[in-house]
Amino acid sequence: LDNMIFNPLQLNENRFLVNNPDLDPDENYYSHNDALTSQYVCDYEIVCSASDSNDFSVAHVNCRSIANKLQVIEDFTFKSHVDVLAVTETWLTSDSVSTICIPGFRFVCKCRDTGLGGGVGLFIKNQYDFTVLPFCTTNGDNTEAILVEIFCTNNKNIIVGSVYRPPGSNPEIFNATLSSMLGSLKHGKHVFIAGDFNLDLLKIDMHLATQKVLDTFLSYQLFPTIRKPTRITEYSATLIDNIYTNCVSQCRNSVIVCTDISDHMPVLVTCKIQIKQADSQRDKLTNLI
Repeated sequence: LDNMIFNPLQLNENRFLVNNPDLDPDENYYSHNDALTSQYVCDYEIVCSASDSNDFSVAHVNCRSIANKLQVIEDFTFKSHVDVLAVTETWLTSDSVSTICIPGFRFVCKCRDTGLGGGVGLFIKNQYDFTVLPFCTTNGDNTEAILVEIFCTNNKNIIVGSVYRPPGSNPEIFNATLSSMLGSLKHGKHVFIAGDFNLDLLKIDMHLATQKVLDTFLSYQLFPTIRKPTRITEYSATLIDNIYTNCVSQCRNSVIVCTDISDHMPVLVTCKIQIKQADSQRDKLTNLI
C-alpha cells in the first residue's frame, strides 16, 4: 500500500491546471510538504499525535449508518481531538436526526428526501460560532453536501464541508454542482472540503471524469491531503475519501486511521491555524437543514 501514492502535482501533459504557472506556489507547496504523508495509524496512535491548542483539525468518516456506529464514532472523535468531523452515508431520516448526539459537539446534517441511504453531516465543537451556508447545501441524486462557516476574530473564517457523491451517479453533473458550489464561496477563507467522492484518484490517468473533478478543486486552489488508499478490500484498494484544502502550506500532518467503523477508513488532517472565537452570539439553528 505504501507504494500506492497519489501526487496531484505530478506533471502530465493532459492535466493543464496542474501545469499552470499562475497557481501560487507560496500558498500551495504541496510537493514540498513532507507532513502530508497520509500514514496509516491505529486508533490508539491518534492520541499520541493529537493536535495542540494552536492546531485546527478536520476528519471524515463514511459511517454507513451513523445510528449503529455512534459510540465508535464518538470514541474516535475524542481520541483524535478533532475540531470538525464530517460524516457521509449517515442513512438518517428527518425522524431520526434528533437521536444523534456527541457531547461537546453540535450536529448539523442534510438527509435524503426520498430513498434509503446517503446523507451528510458535520459535528462542530461547541466552542465555535458558525452558520450553515444554505446556497452550498444540497441532497440531489448526484451530489449531497452541507457546508458551514466558522467565525474567527484573529484569523480568516473557516469553511468546512461534508460532500458525498453516490456511486453510479453522473460525475459530470457532480462536477458542475461542485464548481458552482465552490464558485459561490467568498475569497479569503480557509476552506476544507471533506467527503467520499467515489472517484479513485489512483486511477486518475485512466478516468477523464476523475481528472475533471480534480481540476475543479485545483482551479480553486484546493488540494487533496490524502494520498493513499482509503477503502481496501480483498481485491481492490482505492483512494476515494479525501479532505481538500487551500491550507496545504499550513498542514502539520494527514493520516488514515485503521479502524472498523465501516468499509472506508477515516481520514484526518491537522493544520497550524490558531483560532480566537468571534464575540457574536452563536446561531440558533436546528440540526436538520
